[in-house]
Amino acid sequence: MVTLSLFLAGTQVMAGRKKSDILDQQKELEGIKNQVDEGRRRLDSLQNAEASVSRRISEYDQKISSERKLISRLNKELRQVQDDIAVASAHLGESEVELDRRRRRYLGSLRQFYFAAIDGKSNLTIVPNRELEKHRQIVYLTALAGFQSENVARATDFLARASAELDELSGRNKMVTKLKKNKETSVALETSQRGKQQKNLEVIKRTSREEFDRVLTLQNAAEEMENILARLERERRQVAASGPREVGSSVFATLKGQLPPPYRGRIIVK
Repeated sequence: MVTLSLFLAGTQVMAGRKKSDILDQQKELEGIKNQVDEGRRRLDSLQNAEASVSRRISEYDQKISSERKLISRLNKELRQVQDDIAVASAHLGESEVELDRRRRRYLGSLRQFYFAAIDGKSNLTIVPNRELEKHRQIVYLTALAGFQSENVARATDFLARASAELDELSGRNKMVTKLKKNKETSVALETSQRGKQQKNLEVIKRTSREEFDRVLTLQNAAEEMENILARLERERRQVAASGPREVGSSVFATLKGQLPPPYRGRIIVK
């Protein structure tokens, strides 16, 4: 009777321990599931962040591509303006030379007219027959001076137009150069920002992979924990169902060497 009571008590203790183990395992499983849910939420957040950063990188790529095309067009325009400036500068130089040449002719014609007029006044009383000739010469020189004056005016006007064209081209050159520089600066800044976003994207992807691996490990651990709980529950039910009705010689024999002796003392006969 003492042995049977001890066995029953041991069975109850084992059943209690099984139940306690199951409760502990259930709490641990609940904690793992909570970590899995938290990990999934983090993965969703990381995926949203990855999509947002990818959109920003795409926007930077579009801006950079568009501005580089604009810089290419500005380079072509700048080369054309610089070619036009070279042509305008050549025209301006030619105009200055032509104006100087026509001015000298005009001044030469004025000198001839002056000397002819002076010479005509001094010789009129000595050679009266030369009056008509001098008059014709003065008329000719007057017309020549007027013609040279018109040439000077045209050359002056051409020079002014050439100078204005050169000034306009120079202004255009400065404007295009400034716009090109601004666009190049903008491209450099956007390229730098894109690089930072690319680094952020790489960090997010690496964190996502690590979090995915962690969640997968936790899921596997949760599955293993559920299997352990199922096994412990089966064992607990088996222990609970084994009760006094299943106590027999075969069960008692399995406990050989594990039960305490019924009395204290030394065994003298086996």
